[in-house]
Amino acid sequence: MQKMLGKVVEKMAAAVRAALWPLFQRRGYSEFARSHGGQQKVTLFAKVIVRPRTAGQFSLFEAAVQDVAEVVSAHRLAGSDDYLLEIKQDYPVQLDQLKAQVLAPLPGFVDCSIAVVARTAVDPDAFSEAVGISDAHPRWSASPRAAFPV
Repeated sequence: MQKMLGKVVEKMAAAVRAALWPLFQRRGYSEFARSHGGQQKVTLFAKVIVRPRTAGQFSLFEAAVQDVAEVVSAHRLAGSDDYLLEIKQDYPVQLDQLKAQVLAPLPGFVDCSIAVVARTAVDPDAFSEAVGISDAHPRWSASPRAAFPV
């Protein structure tokens, strides 16, 4: 009986490994690990919630985020999340430190969810060139410190 139970557990473990490995690959984790082995910076996106949701608080947040060196771009969102921040961080990334030391001190910060970019599917520079968008156009400025569009 014990041998039979041991074989059943062994088969179940093999099935779980077989089921999880494709998920691991689908999620891009293996690709991320391969591609970031020698890189200095990693791109992350943080969806940030700010409270109170007032024009004054949003102005304070936007003014403060301009001075955060790690933030490459910031976008005001409609919906339950207030801002989407593109962040460049040294590899390996310490998400808890990023949240506590970089994002939490921002005025009105309540919470955020952070996603690490495994790979870039569409290069924004190549896209801009392909559709003829000039960096000189103020609405499509490539500057990381560009003013927030209204």
